[in-house]
Amino acid sequence: PKSGMEVVLQSENEEVFLNNKSVSTSNGKLLLDIFDERIQEDSQRITFKGSANSSWSLVSSKPINWEREEKASGVLSIQFKILQKDSQDELYLSASCGEGCGKSFSLNKFLDKMPKEKWFVLGMPLKCLKENDVDLSNLFKPLIFNTQGAWSFELGKVYLEGGMGGKSIVPCRSLKGDYK
Repeated sequence: PKSGMEVVLQSENEEVFLNNKSVSTSNGKLLLDIFDERIQEDSQRITFKGSANSSWSLVSSKPINWEREEKASGVLSIQFKILQKDSQDELYLSASCGEGCGKSFSLNKFLDKMPKEKWFVLGMPLKCLKENDVDLSNLFKPLIFNTQGAWSFELGKVYLEGGMGGKSIVPCRSLKGDYK
């Protein structure tokens, strides 16, 4: 991650910071391995083992403001490859703007249409986050993947880009209530 950003794994109230090429939570429910896809250490393999609420988060040390990027039709773009899908438990994409501020979006139906073991670019329009009351001027966790299920996927580059071309756009239907 860029300066000021960290990757944090969380499972059953334990937080583990990415400080090594391979990290896991002490309960073994969430594992992360860094590997080389195109260039050295450019990708992460994330494995949720299931039966515990766990999350992978991109965390900022100070609030991020993406209001200008939203006005320019910005899309949070994530190079993504599905390795294993849980048939019952949902995988959520979430964003957090502080305590009690954030939204979650279920990815299961969306990911059912995507090829397994093949890279694609997952896109979340910033406009969608704003329309769902995510405060884009005060983002602390701009990207969270969370589940209680058994999921495995790889993440490549995570970036902001104008426009929706060349991306598989997540439907803009957030879950009711607080984010997961």
